[in-house]
Amino acid sequence: MDTYSIEPPRILLEQLDAPTFEVTLAKHSDFWLLPLEEGRHGWSTSYEYPGPCFWERREHLVKGQAWVHDKPCLETQTRHFDAEGDLSYTNTIFQAVDRGHIRRYAAVFNDARGSRLSTWKDNGFEDAWGYDPGTPLHIVDAGRWRWLDETHFVEDTVPENTWGTNSNGAGLWELTIGDRVHRCLRVLEPEGSAEGIMVETFVTEAGLTVLARRYNGSRWHYGKGKSLIDGVPHEWTEVLPDAPRLYYRQPDGSDVCFVLWDFSIPNHAL
Repeated sequence: MDTYSIEPPRILLEQLDAPTFEVTLAKHSDFWLLPLEEGRHGWSTSYEYPGPCFWERREHLVKGQAWVHDKPCLETQTRHFDAEGDLSYTNTIFQAVDRGHIRRYAAVFNDARGSRLSTWKDNGFEDAWGYDPGTPLHIVDAGRWRWLDETHFVEDTVPENTWGTNSNGAGLWELTIGDRVHRCLRVLEPEGSAEGIMVETFVTEAGLTVLARRYNGSRWHYGKGKSLIDGVPHEWTEVLPDAPRLYYRQPDGSDVCFVLWDFSIPNHAL
């Protein structure tokens, strides 16, 4: 395993008063930060709240050609390591670029309890992996999101659906990670309620993701898992009181609060 920092690097954001760029992603999944090309290999580090503190190290590998049922694709593997360098579990996803989208055809999860496989023919695969049509690779800022201040945003317009295009660009930003500075398109993909989640990514003009952040809506999985404190359900604003937040302003003037849970930084961003 290569070297990395247990302590998260400094992260600073500044919105730029300049036209945004359109970008076509060179990654192979929303949180897996490696181009979908056979033989590619890389590492990323993930941090989580409370803290933020080290969560895990991830090794990403595009292994080679494969078939799932009748679908040609690439086998992509992510291995997850804890702070001691021990392998926690492995995800293997079979996916391909199809008409401007990343489409997943199968997923294999391996840990100490064994191996679980699901494919695009199984019930529930669409909900988990977005099989049809997949994730658009082309991202634009179509004026959908407008920032009210540093933490509040509102939906100004609802762009027409364009095949193969993600219209969730949210302005041009200067992102500092440690000693590196990146000019990025910021991308917001919120679910529209407190029971949902939000994914936020920062993408360079070359199509590389340099920071990916996952937020929980204040009532996501309410009464389950980590939202239980001493057996009592709590909202995520209480579970993670010191974590950064973003607020999605609704048409009635109310806000949906999203609480930052974890974030991932690939080696190429440092």
